[in-house]
Formats: sequence, C-alpha cells, structure tokens
Amino acid sequence: MRQRTPHPLTLLGAIAAALGAFACTPESRHRVLTFFFDGVPPLHPAEEPGTAGPAARATTATAVAPAPEPPPITWPEHKPTLDKKLCGTCHDRNASFAIVKPLTELCVSCHEPTLREFPRMHGPVAFGDCAVCHVAHASRYKHLLREEAPGLCFRCHDRTPEGARPHPCPRPSDQAPCLTCHDAHGGTDVHFLLDRQGKGPRSSAPPEPPKREGS
Repeated sequence: MRQRTPHPLTLLGAIAAALGAFACTPESRHRVLTFFFDGVPPLHPAEEPGTAGPAARATTATAVAPAPEPPPITWPEHKPTLDKKLCGTCHDRNASFAIVKPLTELCVSCHEPTLREFPRMHGPVAFGDCAVCHVAHASRYKHLLREEAPGLCFRCHDRTPEGARPHPCPRPSDQAPCLTCHDAHGGTDVHFLLDRQGKGPRSSAPPEPPKREGS
C-alpha cells in the first residue's frame, strides 16, 4: 500500500502546535524551528572579530569622551613682543621683518645701561651679545633664557677645565645652579661672586682683620 504524504496544512499545523508547546522561551522556539527548517539564523549571532559587545562599546565611548582643554601655556615674553605695535623697534616692516641693525647693536639700543652695571662684566654682556643666553621673543624659562642653569652655563664653560681642580662646590655642579653663587652679567671680582646671601655682588674690599681683645 502506498504511503500517504502529509498535507502541507497538516505539517504547518504540527509546527504551530510544537511552537505553541515550546513557546515559553526563545531557546525552545529556536530548537523547534531548526528541527523542521534549514537556514535558521543562530539565536545569538557571534560578533565579528575585532568588534566589541554592547558593554565594551559603551566603555569605549566613555573612554574616548573629549577631555576638557588644558589651560593655555603662558611663557615669559619680551615687552616689544607683547605690544604688537612695537615690532618696528627691532624689525623693518617693509623688508620682510628683517632686523633694523646688527643684533649686538639692537639689544644695546634698549639695554645699554646693563653694559655698565658692574666693574667687571661677563664677556657676552660686555659685547652686547645678549643672544648667547637670551631669546628675543619668548621662552619657557625666566628672563627669556635659552636654557636653565647650569645647562646654559655649560654651553660655554667646561664643568672641569683641563688641568684644573674640580669646582669647589658643596654639591655636584649638575645639581647646583651656577647662579646661586655667580651673577650672570658681572660683578666686582673676576668670578662675579655674589655675597653669602646671594643678593648682590660680593664687596671687592678685603675683609677687616679680626679685632683682638683689649686692642
């Protein structure tokens, strides 16, 4: 006897009944569908490599939130630079802002009194060569210095000159700013030494001998 093929409506009714019987959870419904049909998409699709899940995406979104902008960095600036109207003091406005005279003469035109500040002057200062230690417009260091001491000083001065004894400093020279003991522009003696308080040039007068009792 020939076996009868179930009518399509009968098959759909059986599937509907099965889905109704297992409709309590999505997992149960998915098992029924995959039993009767091919190509049923997975219940929980696997995420592609390199993609993050919802929690990770939320974390990433939080991590890349724009940070508040830091306050602008303000550096010491030369007075003519601060006042934009004074650029012509040093630059020729009609010649691509070339300087109006040699640099050594240019600095002296405003800072001439510095050349006569002390009886003995530091070489670059005596010749008006301020650019050896200073920059003309702005610097991250005080006094528009090119670098902090002692690094700035060691550009010209050896740490220990050849054939000389080490510097008689209580701390290593790399850790002791030279300006603690010396004035960078000049002084009353050959070493431009400051007084013991570091407040001015050391007096050139020899110290008085100690007085004896009864004298």
